[in-house]
Amino acid sequence: MEFDAPGDASPCACTAREYAAALPVLLAWADVETGHVAEAAALLRSNPSLSEVGLNWATPLYFPRIFYLRAVVAEKQGKPEEARENWRVFRALSGPDPLMWGEERQAK
Repeated sequence: MEFDAPGDASPCACTAREYAAALPVLLAWADVETGHVAEAAALLRSNPSLSEVGLNWATPLYFPRIFYLRAVVAEKQGKPEEARENWRVFRALSGPDPLMWGEERQAK
């Protein structure tokens, strides 16, 4: 893709900023799936901010998944109360229709 003027790249830059909030959660998801619980915990400490343009196609990749991942990590770290609270929040936010990854069926 070619750009005629420096301003032409701004839609790409805006898109990158919009999805940057999802990256720590996506990396944590990979860490959880591969057994790197401590690394996942570090990535899940803060809440990503939602995009300034609102919800987008990438939002379900990290929200409410962050609460699912926090629950899994807390269980693996022996923190049952923290896990229960994150399961509760995840179930409340995920809604009645499970996504294709199936976390809703695993939520306790």
